[in-house]
Amino acid sequence: MLSEPLIGRLREQEQLTLIRAQSAAGRCRVVIVGGEAGVGKSTLVEHAAAAAERDGALVLAGGCVPSGADGPPLVPIVSALRMLVERAGPLTRAEYGLAVLMPELGGAHAGVELGQSQLFRLIGGLLARVSAERPLVLVVEDLHWADQSTLALLDVLARGMRSARLLVLATYRTDEPPSSSSGRPFLAELRRLGNTTFIDLDRFSREETAQFVTARSPDRADERLVRSVFERSGGNPFFAGELLLAERMGHAGLGRPLRELLLGRVDRLPEAAKHVVRTVAAGDGRISHALLAAAAGLDEEELLSGMRAAVTGQVLVTGRAGYDFAHALLREAVLEALLPGEVVRLHRAYAGALERQPYLVCPGVYPSLLAHHWMNAAAPDRALPALLRAAKAASVMHAPTERLCKLAHALAVWPQVAEPEITLLDLLTEAADTAWLAGEPEQALEWIDRALAEPALEPRRRALLLARRGRCLLHLGAEGDLAALEEAERLVGPAPSTERATVLDILALALAKHDDAPRAAEVCARAAGIAEESGDLALLGSIRTTLARTLSYLHRFDEALGQLDLVLDATGANPDTLARAQLNRTAILWSLGRYEEAARAARAGWELARLTGLNRTIGSHLAAFLGMALFATGRWPEAEAELRGAVEVDPPGLFRILPHVVLGELALARGDITGAEERLAAASPDLAEGERPAQGGDLALARLMAEIALAANRPDEAARAVAGLGDRAWTPPEYDAAWSLLAVAARVPGGSGAALRETAARLGRVTRPWAACGLQVEAELGRADLWPRIVDAWDALGHPFHGARARLRAAGAALAAGDRAAAGVFLREAVRQAAELGASPLHGELSALARGARLPLDPPAPATAAAPYPMGLTRREWEVLRLITEGRSNREIAAELVISEKTVSVHVSRTLAKLGAPSRGQAAATAHRLRLFE
Repeated sequence: MLSEPLIGRLREQEQLTLIRAQSAAGRCRVVIVGGEAGVGKSTLVEHAAAAAERDGALVLAGGCVPSGADGPPLVPIVSALRMLVERAGPLTRAEYGLAVLMPELGGAHAGVELGQSQLFRLIGGLLARVSAERPLVLVVEDLHWADQSTLALLDVLARGMRSARLLVLATYRTDEPPSSSSGRPFLAELRRLGNTTFIDLDRFSREETAQFVTARSPDRADERLVRSVFERSGGNPFFAGELLLAERMGHAGLGRPLRELLLGRVDRLPEAAKHVVRTVAAGDGRISHALLAAAAGLDEEELLSGMRAAVTGQVLVTGRAGYDFAHALLREAVLEALLPGEVVRLHRAYAGALERQPYLVCPGVYPSLLAHHWMNAAAPDRALPALLRAAKAASVMHAPTERLCKLAHALAVWPQVAEPEITLLDLLTEAADTAWLAGEPEQALEWIDRALAEPALEPRRRALLLARRGRCLLHLGAEGDLAALEEAERLVGPAPSTERATVLDILALALAKHDDAPRAAEVCARAAGIAEESGDLALLGSIRTTLARTLSYLHRFDEALGQLDLVLDATGANPDTLARAQLNRTAILWSLGRYEEAARAARAGWELARLTGLNRTIGSHLAAFLGMALFATGRWPEAEAELRGAVEVDPPGLFRILPHVVLGELALARGDITGAEERLAAASPDLAEGERPAQGGDLALARLMAEIALAANRPDEAARAVAGLGDRAWTPPEYDAAWSLLAVAARVPGGSGAALRETAARLGRVTRPWAACGLQVEAELGRADLWPRIVDAWDALGHPFHGARARLRAAGAALAAGDRAAAGVFLREAVRQAAELGASPLHGELSALARGARLPLDPPAPATAAAPYPMGLTRREWEVLRLITEGRSNREIAAELVISEKTVSVHVSRTLAKLGAPSRGQAAATAHRLRLFE
């Protein structure tokens, strides 16, 4: 049984499959798999050996030991030979000379001395004899510890057994110096041989880390855990596994085995090097030589000597910017081992050095770095002003999340400062505003409530705080938003002022959300007049954006887009207002079914959000709309890439819902029910009781839940997901999500048709997508004659997936009416659309319907007999080769042929082996050279 699942490594698997085929055909091959400790070398080799064994090869294995030249020679070879004797039967009379290595063989040869060349000839002869009967795989682990005799034997095998059916698989740790002085020259010589391949394993990507976490901890594999494991492990599989184990056992830091493993490197260093390592650990990232020298307190000779030892010992690494740890977990382990007093002393040393010599770091880093060190130096009087300066610097750089962190620390140290330079009320207000921008409305609400509890709060300031409170409650879908905003309007007074315009702006948002768009528009008009009179262009931009949203709820879409054009074309608008304007523009274009324009607007807004630090908040909604538009227009790989980029930044709270939901729908369309369920779990935040996601987020979750249940044939679960639709008080912001959900609800068996029709009537069909969904609801509830109209509706909108699904139903209706010709037309076009999209479940349904009705999906084949495929290729391998020559990836080939990527990988490997091509590029070149395709 394999000890670990193999995550990723598809390219390496393909390479090894080809090499195995070549060695089994009589060409000796040597593969050296290199990489740092824990990167997965042994796992890859173990899977390759298991695959070889399944194909009939005899696998022998042995591992080198750390003692190297000080230990017994040929340790891995002796282990392998013992396995061979056990599995391949008795030795010949001549081979009994190997008793010098295996005394248990006994006989006259035990204790007889042989020269190295004689011994190597015996071993080579034995391997050649066995490999003539069946392919042979020799696995040698930890080649970096190999003794000189082992290296010499492997050299003899690589050079002298070229025609044997032998594959040598060896692992080599690149972050460990070879124990034998001949280790590096040996590897250099191997690189010159034509039958040797070096495979260098990189750390896992974030996506591969997510797969690893899911495989190890399927019940806890959410985005937050994946992000933590990836950042801390740096993609090293062994470290990732140990972190998951520590997390499962409830350890806040590193587990004991991992900590001891990491600190073992440090413990072997001389004292000066240990001091340097501890000093670098207390720094914040890569440390320049000048800053390290100023903080370490060592003379130049001691510093250089300690640094050289730390670098040689693979604890620290050097680069142009200075020194850093070889792995992030090494820093973590060293910091955990420091005493509290040592930590304070080191941070004081850094802070003092920076205050004396600010030029040691670049100006953009200085405020944050100084604040970090004074914070950890237990010096609140020095930390508070440094934190405030760092927060201001983060604001200038449009980095709300970083600014929020600094202000949260400032609030923590404020009570410990005798004479703070900022009042608590000002600090709470600034922190709350920053939390709102950073997408943390719950935190903002907490600080606003603390600020409202401050004594002697004058009415106008209380009004602005209440307005902010109402905005947070509105966003969280909690009660009390309108009450807070109406009280704010009363307190701010009737006189025109920017404060009054700000309150009215937020009040209009709440009124629109609560289905009072006419009053919201009137409030916006009053607010805009005040802003124009005062000349506050930033405030005016925000109000116009709110007005546009309100107008869209009144279905005055052209006017709404005109208002947004004014905002986007004007100068003086805040970056967050511009991003918000693009989000509203995107949402309107989406509602209108103008998907290409929506994609362009979403992309522009997403880029703006990233530049201004709003990528985790407004940016996540924009990325979701971008993914939806790309999904609608059939650009699924592009949609997936954009959405994965959005969820990788771990959007907070309610901002995480929509990107995960769209990824779940994409997975479901491709037939990946498990992937869709994982996205559903990741999309569902822990909402407080009675709290509803804004922007129809709960409707999107219900839609995905129902779609998954229908795909998995769980009708009762689907019915629960869409229950209560008729009892809901619908508001305009929910109409898009509501129509999509109704179209799904109508497919649920046993649903209430009357309730669905009543709900659909209340929503109206003023846009083309809503009209298409309305027709779909009617068709699902019994009007099968409507399916051709629905096909036309989705085709006109440029939505191939919905078009193909509608064609499936139209074909079924045509067959029921006896119109086989029309059914055939619908089916052939739908099959083409499903194949181009990679919608395998839909393709399967279409094919099943065609088979059942005995309708051909392809034009009749010509009467001439097909020529046999050359090079021993099967029909499927011929198709794969054709697509390889077109430069298609495995994913694209899978979509074209409607098979899984894993199956494609197998076909690619077999095709390359039959062509004798080591790579896809060379296979394509061979195909072109032989003119296999026109």
